[in-house]
This record gives sequence, structure tokens and C-alpha cells, in this order.
Amino acid sequence: VDDEDIMRELRKRYLGKHQDFWIDHNINDHKALGLWAANCSERLLPYFEEKYGNDARPREAISALREWVITGEFHMSTIRRASLGAHAAAKLVDEEDKAAKYAAHAAGQAVGTAHVPTHSLGVVLYSIQLVTVTYPANAKAAAALEQNWQMGHLPDNLKPWVDKWAQRMFPLLPKNIRFLLE
Repeated sequence: VDDEDIMRELRKRYLGKHQDFWIDHNINDHKALGLWAANCSERLLPYFEEKYGNDARPREAISALREWVITGEFHMSTIRRASLGAHAAAKLVDEEDKAAKYAAHAAGQAVGTAHVPTHSLGVVLYSIQLVTVTYPANAKAAAALEQNWQMGHLPDNLKPWVDKWAQRMFPLLPKNIRFLLE
């Protein structure tokens, strides 16, 4: 059994599953993905903090992710607490304030990137929903601009993986948003 056989078996077994990140990437790539998720979700925070600035849980989630990127110390209890806190903050938002809700959820997904790389894709999904409700008259252009910003801030070696997974995740978006990405 040589290295080629091992890689072929890994691809066969894990390609398309959330563990496939580790076939072609390493811990430094994981941290770069975490930093990217933190930057993408932090960009959305003003939509939450404008009305709910007294609730620091989404920002704390992003801080927990940045701390993991810097130190490499992973504690599931810390990541889970930060993620659940951001998602809980989203649930307390007024129902009609969808942008704030999506911003808080994006932070909750971002911090989960420290646990599993595919959590970073939650940031993509929530950001697209956020810009489409914020700019309904120009939703398609807003979604494209957001996607371009995100991909423009992603390290080149991670773009194929993120793009592949984003395409797989887009069907999870509501139908009225999904068509904007076609």
C-alpha cells in the first residue's frame, strides 16, 4: 500500500462528508478558515448590535473563535457555550428584525468552525439571507456582492473547498432566496 492508494481510499470514504476537509488541508488551513468565518460574521454584527448592543453573546462567539485561531487550544465546552449563546441571542430578536437574527446566527455558526470546518458555511448561508432581507429591491446584486466579498477574503487554497460546500448548502436556503444564486 502506497501513499496514492491511501489517498484514493480516503477520498472514496470521506469525499462529500464533513471530514473531507482533512484530505487536502491541515490545521493551519483550519485556522485560516476560522479567521475567515470570524471576519465574515463580524462584518454582519452591526445589524445585530445596532438594536441589541447590550447583548454581547454574538461578539463573544466571534472572540472565542479568534482565541482558538490564535492559541490553537480547543475546548468543546467553550465553543459550544459561545455558539449556543449567539444562537440564543438570535432567538430573542424581534421576529420582524430578520437581519439582526441572521447576524447573531452567523456568529453562532462561525465559532463552530473551530469544531468542524463545515460550520463556516453557516456564515455564508446566514449572510446571504441577511443581505436579501436588507436589500430586497436589489437582492440578487446584494447576494452577489456579499459572495464576492467573502471569496475575495478567503485564502486561495480554501476557495475550491468552500465553493464546493457552498453549492451543496445553497439548497438549504429558502426557495425565495435560493433562486437568486442560480
